[in-house]
Amino acid sequence: EEKLMELMGGESIETRTSILKKSIMPGVTVRQRVKNNWEMWGAKGLLMTHWWFEIGVSALIAPLSFSEVLPTKADVAAFQKKGIQKWFRETAREVAVLDMYENYYRKGWTPRLAYQVRHRLGPTLIKTVTLSWYGALIEAGLVTP
Repeated sequence: EEKLMELMGGESIETRTSILKKSIMPGVTVRQRVKNNWEMWGAKGLLMTHWWFEIGVSALIAPLSFSEVLPTKADVAAFQKKGIQKWFRETAREVAVLDMYENYYRKGWTPRLAYQVRHRLGPTLIKTVTLSWYGALIEAGLVTP
């Protein structure tokens, strides 16, 4: 986010109101504009790197069967005990400490990173979304725990 704001001349994305303004990075000089756009769109650019990471994650997670990643009774019990906010924060921290995106940015896709995505990130994401929806259904009174 910090790099994006830097490339946009200090403006946040919310201030950009059109696709053109969101797509073309500004710059005081033509040289700076070209440089900012290369850092956004070029090889190892901010957007392209993120895009390729997301595509890789999607490709690795897609083959997971739901039976592999369903929340266990222990997961449900822990979720109910902690509540949705605490559960989500703890899960987000567990994922963040893996530094997967930073590792990808430095080394690209490695067997270790692919393994982490397939066996840690994928199941964690699916369990977290599943349990969050479950918690929302309980809160709305549509299901009983």
